[in-house]
Amino acid sequence: KGDQLLTDDDIVAVSGGKRFMRGLVRQIKPSRLLSQLQVVSTIGFVRPRTNYGDANLIAFDLAEAYGANHTWFPCPAFLPDQQQLHSILQLPTIKEAYDLMNRSTVVVTSLFTTHKDEELLRSGVISPKQLEVFDAYRPAADINHWVFDAEGRCINDLLDPPPFYLSGLDMPRLKDKIQRSSAKVILIAGGSARYVPAIQAVLKAGIVNILITDHVTAQLLLLHP
Repeated sequence: KGDQLLTDDDIVAVSGGKRFMRGLVRQIKPSRLLSQLQVVSTIGFVRPRTNYGDANLIAFDLAEAYGANHTWFPCPAFLPDQQQLHSILQLPTIKEAYDLMNRSTVVVTSLFTTHKDEELLRSGVISPKQLEVFDAYRPAADINHWVFDAEGRCINDLLDPPPFYLSGLDMPRLKDKIQRSSAKVILIAGGSARYVPAIQAVLKAGIVNILITDHVTAQLLLLHP
């Protein structure tokens, strides 16, 4: 299926995740090489060490599978203020990757059903107080730490100022990208009824136009549109 969606001219931007995105890489069996394909992550590093669900590593492994070109996004995922965010995105190596992800023709992402990442809390990257501000808005889904409520509104955009600034792809703006171009934005999620509300929230946000899921989740989505 990946071979049908991708061409040598594409720029693919991918999110991370130990379940869906790592599962995607494991399942890929390319029938052809795409040597001109470019692959980049949609989010930077959240810690000084990585794991097999890290977006940069997912992007690297996907590029390797297709004999494609990989570009690292060597940037902290979280920044404390807008000025620091603006400054760091001007650094040449980071700017190259950031510009590439924003020119992507295919975006592949998964989601989380909670915004409270226990690993980030334990490591001190994010504090419980920073995450508590989201709770009043009843979050339903998290993509790259962009948090959405059940109606598809991005809670980060509702907070002024937000508790942190994110350096990667601006997920709420994917709605505009879909409307003004032929970009494919693919959501991979499912396998359990608990993912249904989160998938519904993302679909209402209008930031994806292709959903890859299992038949049971698909049936539940049709029963509860």
